[in-house]
Amino acid sequence: MTGATTYEAPIAVRRAVAWEPTGRTWLAFASVPLMWACYWGESELGDRALSLVVFLVGGCLLVATVLPLLATRAEGRGLAGLGITGHRWRWALLVALVSLGSLPALLQRADTAGLDPSVHLLYNLTVLWEPLFLFGWLQLSFERAFGFAAAPVLTAVAFGAYHLGSVPVGTAAGFAAFGLALGVLFALTNNLLSMWPLTWAISSGIGSIDAGLTFGWGAVAAGVLVLLVQLVLLAVFAAASSGGAGARSRTPYGRRRRPHRPYDVTR
Repeated sequence: MTGATTYEAPIAVRRAVAWEPTGRTWLAFASVPLMWACYWGESELGDRALSLVVFLVGGCLLVATVLPLLATRAEGRGLAGLGITGHRWRWALLVALVSLGSLPALLQRADTAGLDPSVHLLYNLTVLWEPLFLFGWLQLSFERAFGFAAAPVLTAVAFGAYHLGSVPVGTAAGFAAFGLALGVLFALTNNLLSMWPLTWAISSGIGSIDAGLTFGWGAVAAGVLVLLVQLVLLAVFAAASSGGAGARSRTPYGRRRRPHRPYDVTR
């Protein structure tokens, strides 16, 4: 990635309240029932192999990764459009480091539940797709459309909603509250580093234990595989965005155009 792509702000002008929904906004809303279908299929389909394909390929890769990347590329934005940026990275890192204070709570819950905390933590460390989907895709889309006051709330509602049917209603409501707390933290920087890997691994680890979920080494292996595929997709997207930006910066006579600030005109 180029320096301009790496350090651009995910949103040029931040407003508390706005009303500028675009095609990306409605696509973000539509992706929530799609994710619900993947979660529901994983929990309800009788064929275990098929349910895993629906969840891992359909949910983690297609809905949570490929769809946001394609939508972001269609807008002409780089990875910063999904919160993968150097913008305010020091503050994002500080948020992540502060989240380490919750590690003793995770260890205590794992001990009480009789779970191996290392396996549980390792699995949650592999989950890049969900914070990317929740915060890089949904929350940033909602903030551009409705402002930063409403975005964490809408994201939290979406988080709880797409778990309905695969977990009890009370658990889904707890997930929504958990999503709201993390959404407020993410809004401080709009940088995905504030959520992944540390904050999400620890917070999601606590939430999944409280929800009665358990993970084994097979889940860790599947998580690593999904993460590797995601990283390849992100690298390909970054390379394509960088090449496209370079091509667009040249005039028909081969001279480079004067650089422009992203998002100043098109938002």
